[in-house]
Amino acid sequence: MSGRQKYPVESQRKLLEKLAIQTTECGHFIVDYAKNKSFGGRTLTNILREADGVIDGFESCFSELKSAVQLRGSVQTEIVVLQTIKLTKNIALDVNLNDMQYVGDASFLPEKACFPGTRTEIIETITQWVIEPDQAEGASLFWMKGFAGSGKSAVAHTLADRFHTGKRLGSSYIFDESHAVERRADNVFSKISRDLAAISEGWRSSLGNIIQNSPDLRHTPSVRRQFEELILAPAKEVVFIGPILIVIDALDECGGTADSRREFLHILSTRLSELPPNFRILLTSRPQKEFEDAFLRSQYVTLLDIQAASHGSVDKDLRNYYEARLGALAELDQGWPNKEWLSELTERSEGLFQWAFTACEYILEPGWGPDEQLRNLLTSTSLSTELAGLDNLYKAVLHNIFGFTTNDGRIARFRSILGRILCAKTPLSVTDLISLRGAEESSSMTKSIVQRLGSVLSGVSSESTPVQALHTSFRDFLFSQERSDLYHIDRVEQEHHLAQSCLRVMSMELKFNISNMPTSHAFGPRLKDIGIPPHLIYSARFWSSHLAQTLYSDDTVPLLQTFTTQLFLYWLELLGLYGEVYRGKTSMKILQKWIGDKDKALIDFSLDAVKFINAFATLISQSPPHLYLSALPFAPESSVVAKHFLPHFGNTIV
Repeated sequence: MSGRQKYPVESQRKLLEKLAIQTTECGHFIVDYAKNKSFGGRTLTNILREADGVIDGFESCFSELKSAVQLRGSVQTEIVVLQTIKLTKNIALDVNLNDMQYVGDASFLPEKACFPGTRTEIIETITQWVIEPDQAEGASLFWMKGFAGSGKSAVAHTLADRFHTGKRLGSSYIFDESHAVERRADNVFSKISRDLAAISEGWRSSLGNIIQNSPDLRHTPSVRRQFEELILAPAKEVVFIGPILIVIDALDECGGTADSRREFLHILSTRLSELPPNFRILLTSRPQKEFEDAFLRSQYVTLLDIQAASHGSVDKDLRNYYEARLGALAELDQGWPNKEWLSELTERSEGLFQWAFTACEYILEPGWGPDEQLRNLLTSTSLSTELAGLDNLYKAVLHNIFGFTTNDGRIARFRSILGRILCAKTPLSVTDLISLRGAEESSSMTKSIVQRLGSVLSGVSSESTPVQALHTSFRDFLFSQERSDLYHIDRVEQEHHLAQSCLRVMSMELKFNISNMPTSHAFGPRLKDIGIPPHLIYSARFWSSHLAQTLYSDDTVPLLQTFTTQLFLYWLELLGLYGEVYRGKTSMKILQKWIGDKDKALIDFSLDAVKFINAFATLISQSPPHLYLSALPFAPESSVVAKHFLPHFGNTIV
């Protein structure tokens, strides 16, 4: 044994990984140094000096790594990675980029990566596409399409994690229909630019100059301006060394207006050639026609259909997944000799990893016998194709949990509770779901139904954790009457209930000086410091978003009349504390459109409310109490808002 070579210990393995990464980085530098014309004609003295410094860094790092290999020791040296070199010698600017639009939780999550040892062929194919030398004149896009549940997102998270580790991830943006209000087409490029600024001093310097000259870019809703001024402009002032990967996942779940989504798709499909060739954009989506029409015409797009690409290996990957998650359950082998359960589950999965994940979650649900759960699952599902396979699984899971029949009175409460979860504009906790429930629904019923659905919902084990669908296919299933049958949830009806619930919550809980400020002259505290209930904040932010998804109804009008004539100022105060006064104007415009010509008083109020917000939004944002101290007294006495509220706030200085 003593003469045999031993496997590397952990410290040596990490050393070899560092050596491999550093060799790759050096290769990127050599390739770009040799072929990039910018190093010749456009490069200034400071750039040559920076390149020489990088070469010195490579030599020093390799020397330390060599010594560590020879001594079989560990090494603390940092890998030398050069992504960009500045083309201009800008004076360093201390410009704060933190108030640019930035959806931090839209970044990749290592926990959502592929199960170890699965999807290796696809992952390596895309990895090679990222690291191969530039061939195109501009950036390249790799479009991976596939049906719901086929594992696209897991591959995207895996690659983002891999290139983040290798310091080659420029940015990641994960769309999610459960967070569609925040994750929108009109803030993608802003996040990407800020992420690039975090890894490149040259990019940060250029972006700082741009923001200083055009401060309005921090919050512009224009997708085109963001691309041209926050992405293209900085890209012209740096030389890129080696590949920079940008991951955009689930484009089909992109939020925002139809116009902003259309412009975003147009840029992705027609303007990426304007970016440096080092940029690689990995994009995933379902195979929708609008994407097919946009991307298949472009010479810069590489297409991969995940189902077709993994046809030969997906069953093996699924077997490995099932074996790892369920293989230790002896009762399964007792009920299905020779691991027949493994073959049965693999066959039923039909290549869909979401089917496999949901099945495992259901079988492993605490409080039930795994063998009984598996038997229920296998007897309730059958072989099918693509979406039908997931639909059959979801029906089986719901039937085995609830056992509803056509005339079961509980089905209405199920629809109400799941409707709130799936229609929420941002995920709500069980506590908040209870606060927004209807009068006919008990809090215990809400808890009971949510807690049983751990195989299809996340956040069910804690009353304070946001609850949401584990996969968007479950939402799609329940919203389609043809697919979900008995379990169908009418989305418009649930939006109607939520709009009314939000208005009722505000009617009961909004009040003057809700933050309990000691003086009207103070600037607003952070919302997290003043204990306002999350369900009230949600109601103030999203009542109009729910209203916009419904048709006019007489039973909602009295709630709106109370809101406009009694609660309007308290609502603006709360929005001011939250930094979202701009929502007020949008909400009033939604109200105008919704009411049509049905109620002149509501129309007149909403029109004047928009003028009031336009005039005083900045003041309210800076100091919400000045809504009463300065804004209201300076509103025209003939205005609708002033007529309603001035008589009630004659002495509001506190």
